[in-house]
Amino acid sequence: MTMRKIIVPLDGSKLAEQALPYVRLLAEATGATVELLCVTDSADQAPLARAADYCKDAEARSFPAGAKVDRVTLPGTPAEVIVDRAESDTESLIAMTTHGASGLRRWLLGSVALKVVQAATAPVLLVRADGAPDKVAIRSIIVALDGSELAESVIEPAVELAKHLNGELLLTVPLWEG
Repeated sequence: MTMRKIIVPLDGSKLAEQALPYVRLLAEATGATVELLCVTDSADQAPLARAADYCKDAEARSFPAGAKVDRVTLPGTPAEVIVDRAESDTESLIAMTTHGASGLRRWLLGSVALKVVQAATAPVLLVRADGAPDKVAIRSIIVALDGSELAESVIEPAVELAKHLNGELLLTVPLWEG
């Protein structure tokens, strides 16, 4: 799998933007285009315009001039729109933060990240929203193998990504008693 596009859902929060340093690193290493995706729950012009302005500002704050960045603003349910965007391009990666909701709050409100992980056929990179620095490095990629074809299907893209990042690739397998 070649990564041509990195889809980054943004919701207007600083927490969501914490994925951007990792996305910038991946985009620079692979040459992928970044798509900043802002989803509103309203198709009215004013909310769409505010979301578009926010995406433009997030791009200016997070990427150097000339970077390959597209901005997309769409109405709809966030998880559904994110998954649909990724399905329209088979060589895309979804990169987003987890917002740290847990327990009753996550159960009541649901987690967009969880819904995306469960529904997406594209790879998903989740970044824990805990104050990511502006400059990041990815030194190791860990791939957990369980003997299934699905798990093994990620080896090739993981090798490619590790080469781009000059990082190491660690393959793990469970230890069975027997």
